[in-house]
Amino acid sequence: MSFTHPTRRTFLAGTAGLALGSLAAPALAQSRQQVSLAFGVPSIGGSDLGFFSSIPKGFGLYEDEGLDVEIVLIGGASAASNLVYAGQADFSTHGGGGTISAVENGVPIKAFICQIVDNIFSLGVAADSPIQSIADLRGKTIGIASVGGTPDILAHAIVAQAGLDPNADVEYLAVGLGAPALDALQRGRIDAMLSFDTSFADFEILGQQMRYFRPAPLPSIGFSHVTNASLDTIENRPEVVTGMARALARSLVYMAAADPEELAKLHFSLYPESVPSGVERTEALRIDRMRFEARKQFMRFDQRVFQRTEPLGSAAASDIELLRDLLGLSADANAPKPASDYFDASFVEAMNAIDFEADIARARAFRA
Repeated sequence: MSFTHPTRRTFLAGTAGLALGSLAAPALAQSRQQVSLAFGVPSIGGSDLGFFSSIPKGFGLYEDEGLDVEIVLIGGASAASNLVYAGQADFSTHGGGGTISAVENGVPIKAFICQIVDNIFSLGVAADSPIQSIADLRGKTIGIASVGGTPDILAHAIVAQAGLDPNADVEYLAVGLGAPALDALQRGRIDAMLSFDTSFADFEILGQQMRYFRPAPLPSIGFSHVTNASLDTIENRPEVVTGMARALARSLVYMAAADPEELAKLHFSLYPESVPSGVERTEALRIDRMRFEARKQFMRFDQRVFQRTEPLGSAAASDIELLRDLLGLSADANAPKPASDYFDASFVEAMNAIDFEADIARARAFRA
């Protein structure tokens, strides 16, 4: 099916003051291009994932671009990428490492927007831990979610950067995530944990005060969450990719500017399964807020939305290449691919041609 922009692209924007549930006329709905977005996790979590789900759907941003987007949930970035490769999904969204791995394994896809820019992994210790530096990890045990995953690789890297032998001076223990990992920390089975932003937020939600370290090379790694399209779609349906890129870019503006509690209410209304179970609504909103704020700090909203000193949606070649090399993803270490093989920057200009001020104002005024 060919893609055609609505002739009156301001229609939905002009009705922004209407109730959230207001929809475009049936004729407009029928003219939308139906596309699917594969998310590399089998469930939609909280509003920290709203930048491709509840925000563009709830604010009508996909519709503004003439798109009717179905989100397909599937376990793993490789599975999501393979759906795109097989033509069973138009787009995939997941960690940038998954995109690099897919390209290195011959999957013809590229990212076209980077949504989480900075590295989301840190080393955490209990607030009262005697560990004050990475050097203090000598003879200690670092918890990781699983053996061989990104946290495991990063843990070895930071230990080596600190001048320790990562294979002799420190031990590593797979403890999973959430409550089991926290239990391992509190019982002294591990002395530190290498994990990601919202995982540590879960520790603090459960009452554990933490301190965090972000030693080299963690601050230099980026490309943490991206959205991808097949090379065929990029070449033969660039208008569809442009529309998706603009909608996702505007979603980042709304995430940056709107009241987090109002975004949580919106998210819960569209994805009721994401509401934390067994707690009152006020507590559910508090939990979601903590996870949201943990994620937001790595998305460079000051630079990309408010100050606009960096292009929204862009990805630095150095961030991409360092991530590739650190994770050992290059199929040929002697002739590594350029960053442009993983990220198509040709859509960045369109993403930054949006009306930032209008979207910021609408986001700040939003009440669910």
